Amino acid sequence: MPRSFYHILGLPDYANLTEVRRAFKQLAVRYHPDKNPGDKQAEEKFKEISNAYNVLGEYDTKQEYDIRLSGMNMLLKKDPVKEKEETRKKMREELIRRRKREAEEKIINDWNGLNSGTPLWLRHSFNIGLMATGAIMIISNWFYTLESFSPLSLIFAIILILIGNVREQNLWYTRYLYQELKGKISFKIPSRVMRNLVLGMTLSILTGIGGANLMKAYHFAYYSAVTTGIVEVKYKGTYTVNYTYWVNGKAYTKRMPSRNIYTLPSSRKVRVRYSMLNPVYAAVIEE
Repeated sequence: MPRSFYHILGLPDYANLTEVRRAFKQLAVRYHPDKNPGDKQAEEKFKEISNAYNVLGEYDTKQEYDIRLSGMNMLLKKDPVKEKEETRKKMREELIRRRKREAEEKIINDWNGLNSGTPLWLRHSFNIGLMATGAIMIISNWFYTLESFSPLSLIFAIILILIGNVREQNLWYTRYLYQELKGKISFKIPSRVMRNLVLGMTLSILTGIGGANLMKAYHFAYYSAVTTGIVEVKYKGTYTVNYTYWVNGKAYTKRMPSRNIYTLPSSRKVRVRYSMLNPVYAAVIEE
């Protein structure tokens, strides 16, 4: 049978309030953590007597405890408001426990489902393949001409990269939730997933743009040629300036770089460097 709060304070049951306060004061001085640094037993004893005093140190709570201790619970006054609030509290706690249990079960089921279907390495490979395909499409279509459909290809490339990233981060999100449930990680999962998503998108797009410029540099280094281009200025609310050049009888039209607009020769002709292997790689030669 567990000791009563009175016995914890070294008093007989039903000791009066004055005796309770005197006993607590003496024991608190003896077992206070400041007087017993590093003593775990003294620390536990101090918690025990403090808990007993929290009940016996006030008249109302002491009276209720004495009645319960005597077994005469029927003498306790029932507070309908308090009972209703306690019932609601228990219902809220039970609802929270049930939702937590359901959430944990879902995490476990999602993780088991992830490992029971298509192998994870194959899913990761597919997602990385989508991102790589998007990056390659950017490389292939970054230096497009105005009459081509490359802008649509660039949009489709961004969509592929986004889909691959979202799918990949969804796999990691499921893994992170399961690891958190098992106590293996402590970082904030949504922040980590969002960071990885933004990082993956940025790296994929920069890889595509950087790869395109490297390809242009390669073509200009080994397949460079020069031709003459004609500049055309149009006004539809705002000015647009394009230049057209011809390679093997085929015309290619591109936007004039903004830095060249105000330095155009009066003849409206410009020299254009292009790649003999792929004439789409072209640039106005600065005069």
